Amino acid sequence: MMSVKKLLGLVTLILLIASAVTVATATQALGAEKEKVHNSTYLGSINYTDGQATGRYISFYIHEKSGEIENYSLGNTTVFSEIEYENETVGMVRVHGSVLTYRGLGTSFTPPGGKKHGNHTGNHTMSFHWRFIVVHDNPAGVLHIVTYGSDTITFELGENISARVVNNTVYLNSSDGALRARLIVAGEDVKISQEDNNTKIMVKTSENHATSVIFINTPCMLLPKHIEKEIMKGIEKGKVCAHIYISPKGTDFVNYSYEIRAQVMLREKNRIKLEISSNESQGKVIVLAIQDLITLDRHHRLNVTLDGKSVENASYEEVMNASGKAKYAIQEDNGTLYLILYIPHFSTHTLEIQSEYVNEQSNGNSEETSVGTSSTLPYGWITAVILIIVVIVGIAIAMHRKSR
Repeated sequence: MMSVKKLLGLVTLILLIASAVTVATATQALGAEKEKVHNSTYLGSINYTDGQATGRYISFYIHEKSGEIENYSLGNTTVFSEIEYENETVGMVRVHGSVLTYRGLGTSFTPPGGKKHGNHTGNHTMSFHWRFIVVHDNPAGVLHIVTYGSDTITFELGENISARVVNNTVYLNSSDGALRARLIVAGEDVKISQEDNNTKIMVKTSENHATSVIFINTPCMLLPKHIEKEIMKGIEKGKVCAHIYISPKGTDFVNYSYEIRAQVMLREKNRIKLEISSNESQGKVIVLAIQDLITLDRHHRLNVTLDGKSVENASYEEVMNASGKAKYAIQEDNGTLYLILYIPHFSTHTLEIQSEYVNEQSNGNSEETSVGTSSTLPYGWITAVILIIVVIVGIAIAMHRKSR
């Protein structure tokens, strides 16, 4: 029979193992909490005075009438020392929370073979153009410039920022590694030039056509890391048209295609309702990041409907390659639910996302939604270890009393 001394040694060993498991679990929980804190500060806020915009993540100066930008910076890194346009527009700046917008109109009258003039008589041609700029104060520092009509947009890079072009996407990197961004241009002429030790990116836009140019600091996008690369490819190819962040504190709608419009109609615990519309003729993918609103566990079932009809739950690969039928895929990570949705055609759609309570006893065969979640296995091990310790200590005490 095992002696009391051996039993006490066994108890000590089990206590050491339990301590190690507890520390590892606590460390994992702390890491998850840090990630959750990062997500909770995703929305910034822009303070704006006389052209100077300063947010939690970004800062820059914008000329209120022309929309030209100076010293566009993420943190302490100046990405663009200047953004200027060949053709002028006259517009207005507006700020709402974490988003700044500029809308400008411009008309230029050009005589055949001549230069532009302000006042004209005689036979001249008129070209119409407009410009829309939107800036998001979030960790990715998204800057979106849409220009309609013939123009040249020049981005002069800040110090220690390098650039290279691959298939109409300009990859931007800072020498200290703080910036790994992309400037995505929708199907237009892009060139990089060196002038007086300054690097410039020039984007030429076309007549009677809208050109979209999007800047994104890629590593800071709120996306699951294992699908981040594919989402970026989808943005570059025009497949992914929007990224919508929804939390109890607010929303942020990042539009990668100026044709897409979205409005949150309802936002409450376990239920979200959006209205999405577009003039797009082709199917597109929308990425939603929903934080601290939708419960997903064994007692809840996710229900996603588009215009009142259930949407098929599929794999991420099926959603990105879908056609002809609406599909969605989901991934949960530290309180944030990522929902990737394919919409096959556009008009005005109503999207509803609900987490419904499921009574397991009355509905044991209910269909489950496929979702990745964190494991709670370490807590079960801790409970089991404590029970074993209690039993062994009880036996040791009994044997000790018997031996006396």
